[in-house]
Amino acid sequence: RFRAIRRRDLGQSMAGAHIGVCWTIVRVLLFIFNFIFWIAGTAITGFGAWLIVKYRAIFSLDSEETWLAGPGLLIGVGLVIFLIAFFGCCGALRDNRCCLHTFSVLLGIMFIVTVAGAILVYVYRSKVTDSFASVLTTSMHEYNKTEHVTEIWDSMQGTWPTCCGTRLWEDWKNTTYTSSTKRVPHSCCNDTTSTDCNLIDSTSFSVYNFGCYNQISTEVDNTWPILGAIVGVVAAIELIGIILSCGLANAISKGEYEYV
Repeated sequence: RFRAIRRRDLGQSMAGAHIGVCWTIVRVLLFIFNFIFWIAGTAITGFGAWLIVKYRAIFSLDSEETWLAGPGLLIGVGLVIFLIAFFGCCGALRDNRCCLHTFSVLLGIMFIVTVAGAILVYVYRSKVTDSFASVLTTSMHEYNKTEHVTEIWDSMQGTWPTCCGTRLWEDWKNTTYTSSTKRVPHSCCNDTTSTDCNLIDSTSFSVYNFGCYNQISTEVDNTWPILGAIVGVVAAIELIGIILSCGLANAISKGEYEYV
């Protein structure tokens, strides 16, 4: 009888040890997850800052600067991820149920925001690009009147993405500048060595056939698969983090987990 009891106790002890080892592995995985999550937050924040630096000149044509909403949202999400990763690391290292529950709740909110935000951006992407086209068209009328606008258009058309007008070079015909000079901006020229390459009625007239909106819109469209993949990976990581943190917090509350 005593041997049976000892065998039962030994079996329970070994089972408890196995459970402890399992939750130790979960604890390590959760810490690794938070480290990856921290890196993701850094990348998202950096990407938002990069968008501001690269497109600031072009999008500053919008006097209301509503374009800052997108990059600003990315920077905000990245900073929130920093905070979430902090709670996750504290919970994993100190076996703190409060931190783990806070981490899982915040991560759940982020999961909902990530999925909902991705869907909204995809659904309303055409409205965003159409709004940008309207900003470009309006700013064309300020060419050669406002130095800031003139510099942006010359830089955009002559260097990147080598274009002319909003959708077509003919868009310049509706502006005061072209109506009075019978020329499009010289930055539209394919051959900048010719002085009359931008004179509409000249035989030397040679400008880019693609509008700036079309060029930028094409570049943005090419990034959608990449952005979709990033969102999918981030959402999957968030879901895994929720499962791991809830499982570890539940094990701690039941006393199933001990340091091994």
